[in-house]
Amino acid sequence: MDSPAISVLMPVFNGSEHLSAAIRSVLRQSFPDFELLILDDGSSEPIQDIVAGFEDDRITFWRRENRGLGATLNELAGRARAPILARIDADDICEPSRFADQYA
Repeated sequence: MDSPAISVLMPVFNGSEHLSAAIRSVLRQSFPDFELLILDDGSSEPIQDIVAGFEDDRITFWRRENRGLGATLNELAGRARAPILARIDADDICEPSRFADQYA
């Protein structure tokens, strides 16, 4: 499998009320060559169920016990396959041209 141009790192700790919109905003990018890595850092909310509702091969999801934001970002970066990293939190929204603009 070829490496994507951009690895999008999404650390998640609860915040389920905004997660679907954040994921949708990434998947609707005009620049499609990315992977979306989502790491649930021990949430007490149904994060896995929300992510499972998105059927897109660019999404990789996993869960672990809570270790904090720094450790979560380090783990996400360590699993990234792309040479460029983009970060989005679970309560952020990306403009549709974000990755195209940043990659240019």
